[in-house]
Formats: sequence, structure tokens, C-alpha cells
Amino acid sequence: MGTSRWYVADAATLDKMLSDAPDVRVIAPLGGVPVSCADVRVQARTAHEARRELVCDVSQTGPSACPALGMGADVALVRALASGRVLVGIGGHAALASCLDEALEPLGADEATCALADADARVRWRARSDAAQVVASYLACHPLVAEVRYLGLRADPSFSVAARTLQGGFGPIVDWRARGDKDAWRRFSADARDPRDQVLELEALLGGR
Repeated sequence: MGTSRWYVADAATLDKMLSDAPDVRVIAPLGGVPVSCADVRVQARTAHEARRELVCDVSQTGPSACPALGMGADVALVRALASGRVLVGIGGHAALASCLDEALEPLGADEATCALADADARVRWRARSDAAQVVASYLACHPLVAEVRYLGLRADPSFSVAARTLQGGFGPIVDWRARGDKDAWRRFSADARDPRDQVLELEALLGGR
């Protein structure tokens, strides 16, 4: 985690403090339909040039798949803890830390283990990413599919940004449109099962059209 420091905070309290804090920009690395990837480095540089601080919510990816603090974000959030608590990472020079100080608590042993020693999360991210890559490649070749958006496909508009932003894979989200559905994007979220089983599920869906 480098020079970053990690804490926990009550989600509602933290959100209120962030909304009240001046000169703060909050982003998530993945978003939109179809899915796209934000360039955290560019977002951080742009925010700093405007004398703002960048808060990056990495709940969807986890801090290992998107190490936002290492890419210039001042604060990273992971909304994956129980009881409405948020994991908060503070970058080495984040001035925002003083504004949030009252909300931040030291990590408990269980929270540190589940949130930071996230070897299992990295394995799951890789497995889901690998499955999504197979699913996306299958859909891209299917005659009944008009368009596929997956960050790991070289033809995807966000591929180059995702390649330098995400680690350990491109994530589980595959968005696609069937032929004849001009504006209807469908979302497939791959899991860690055998990719062939997930392809067969989609084949059954497409075959029933």
C-alpha cells in the first residue's frame, strides 16, 4: 500500500463529510452502460490542476485491481464492509485527511484481514475476468449479437485506459446488444464458474430469441 494509510468510517458520516468538503471530486473507475473505464491518472492530474482532491470509489474492483492511490487519487473508498462501514485509504499527501479525521477509525483486526489482505479477492477478480473474456469473445462472434462492450476486448473504446488502470484482469462486466434491439443493452456479470457453462447459458438465451 506504499505510503497510504487505511482506516474505517461510518458510511453515512463519511458521505456527509465528503459532500460538505470543498474542492472534492468523486469518481468510480468503472461505470456507465455500456461499461467504460475512467483514467484515474488523468482524473487525478486534472483535479490537482484545478486545486481539487480526487476521491476514487473502488468498491466494484477492490483496491488491488484498481490501486487508485498509486495512480494519484487522494482518497480511495471500498464500500464492502459490514454494518454500513467503509474502508478508507488516504494518500501520502492528501490534505482532505484533516477534514475527514473525525470520521476515521483505526482498522480492527478482522477488517484489516478481510479488506487489505485480499489475496482471495484478487483470485476471484482474476477468475471472473478470465470468464468474462471468454464470454465477450463468444458474443463478439455470435451472429445474433450486434455489439459487445468489454474492457478486455482490443476493439473496446476503453481498452487502452483499462489496460493501464486495472490489474489482474478487466473485470466481470460484459455489455451486449442483440440484433434488432437498437437501444437495449444487456449486462452479463461473469462469475468464477467454468466459462464454458456461462457461454452455454448465453447460448440458450440467444437460441430462445
